[in-house]
Order: sequence, then C-alpha cells, then structure tokens
Amino acid sequence: MPHWVKSGWRTASKTPVKNRDLWTRLREFDDALSITWTWVQGHAGHKWNERCDSLVLQERLNSARGISQG
Repeated sequence: MPHWVKSGWRTASKTPVKNRDLWTRLREFDDALSITWTWVQGHAGHKWNERCDSLVLQERLNSARGISQG
C-alpha cells in the first residue's frame, strides 16, 4: 500500500488502484497500528486468504437474508 500512495494510487502498470476508497479506510488503521501488508495469491490455498474468503461469503449470504454478524 505505501507504494500506491507514493505513486498517486496507481498500480505498477499505471492503472488506478481498484477499491481505493476501501484501501484508504484500511490505511487509517495502518496509521494507528503496526500493520505489515503482504500480497498473497488468491484462491491458492493460503490459510488466511481462504478464511477471509469464507467470512466474506458468509456475510454476503447473511446480508442477502437481512442478517448481519456485525
């Protein structure tokens, strides 16, 4: 993320970073906490990426039903 900020929120291929609004919100936590950002290949069996995908899917299903876990 620090590279995106320095490059004006552009990727290495000079295209705008997707979901900049969400990354900006996450950056607020980065300012308050000691966070290490690490890119991982999606859907490649990475334990914590798979956990995140599972939580997102669960929340999407709950949202569609009008239920939220917060």
